[in-house]
Amino acid sequence: AAIDSPENREYIKRHSQIVSKHFPKSEQDSSDPDKVPFYEQAGRQIPFLGNQYFLIDKDELEITPDEDSLNLSCPVYVLIQDIYSSTGGLLAVANRSNQLISVGIRSPVSLGKGITPLQIALPNSKLIFSVEPTVDISDCETAADTFHGNVEVPVEINPEEFFDYWNSSSKDYFDWLLHEDPFMKKALELMKTEQAD
Repeated sequence: AAIDSPENREYIKRHSQIVSKHFPKSEQDSSDPDKVPFYEQAGRQIPFLGNQYFLIDKDELEITPDEDSLNLSCPVYVLIQDIYSSTGGLLAVANRSNQLISVGIRSPVSLGKGITPLQIALPNSKLIFSVEPTVDISDCETAADTFHGNVEVPVEINPEEFFDYWNSSSKDYFDWLLHEDPFMKKALELMKTEQAD
């Protein structure tokens, strides 16, 4: 979703033209060819975002297993720490999936599906701002939900553990992952609980 304004409509239109020029849709794309681009649609009010009018791009994607898939029926743990960009999309998918379980630290940055942020530099100081013109409102009920940064199973790390985590490059990784990495420890703990049930 993007705030409905003439500037946003123009930016999204230009962005869509650039994307379609460099990444043409494949023949297998099942999207409706007669679909009106969302920058040409009427804006809709979103109550949890101050009743402002937004342009809504309803994009549905079905994730299907590859024909060579292992067809796992067990949970898949997605370890989350210091993520951004498309990894945020994976977190958003994991939080809507019964099989993917997000384990880690809540992200403080806005995640979910979006488009390339605007980069704006102030003329004198040259200070650069990054502005995200869209927000992912999938499964959201409050403004805070639009961050899509929550994890299903939080990992609590004290400052000493966090310091050790960031300074682990000189260690035997296999042993460290199995016995000391706080994210793996939590995932392994969950796996043992799953096996016991």
